[in-house]
Amino acid sequence: VNEHGADLSSQDDDGDDALILSVYGDHKELVRVLIKEFHFNVNTSRGKGGRTPLLEACLRGHTKLVRELVNEHGADLTSKDDDGDDALMLAVYGGHKDLVRVLIKEFHF
Repeated sequence: VNEHGADLSSQDDDGDDALILSVYGDHKELVRVLIKEFHFNVNTSRGKGGRTPLLEACLRGHTKLVRELVNEHGADLTSKDDDGDDALMLAVYGGHKDLVRVLIKEFHF
């Protein structure tokens, strides 16, 4: 990407960067590439509403990606968006009962 002059810090009109958009689409392999090869930070990358990649994954109900972001990439489970919502609240808001169970049982919310 860099060799072709792409600006990895660019954002769309909502403030979402490449990592947030990759999470939005549940593109796990692309998420891995952006984190490992291009050093995107899972805890400082913030998109629309101040959501981190973890918070976006919870809102979208991407359970496998949530596990990966926390277990392999060190996503901060205590992060909150601009409204003060945490991972559990966003999973509840999205109606993702299986993810709510995972957050409570595996991550002790």
